[in-house]
Amino acid sequence: MQILLDENSELREELERLRQMSYNDRVKESGAENQILRRRNGELLIKNSELMDEIEKIKKEAPLNAPKVNQTALVRPQTAQGRPLESFSNDTMEEVDRELTDMLSANQKRIHELHQDLKQVSKITDEPYINVRKVRAAPR
Repeated sequence: MQILLDENSELREELERLRQMSYNDRVKESGAENQILRRRNGELLIKNSELMDEIEKIKKEAPLNAPKVNQTALVRPQTAQGRPLESFSNDTMEEVDRELTDMLSANQKRIHELHQDLKQVSKITDEPYINVRKVRAAPR
């Protein structure tokens, strides 16, 4: 509840700050933020391209007769002390699995929110929205 109250307070402060700004100041601020976002978007596109190239390089270097990993045969990771996690109780493992699932779903939700925010910013600034996850590296 305190988090919501804090966020509400911050939003009110931001609203008041925006109300006190002139139109020209808001345009300048939006332009500066847009420039930062465009630069970051370009950096991410370059990084994505480099990673895709690296993946292709690794695929080419991998031996063709490498054994396939059986996903059902994977074992749980070990602890820092080298003990397999199976030595813990089933309740503990279920709790760990539940926490991991919660963390992953929270991360997916936040990523989705960030993409929605980027789409809204692109509409406001009349800049095209590029979904980086769908961008493929150009063949060489």
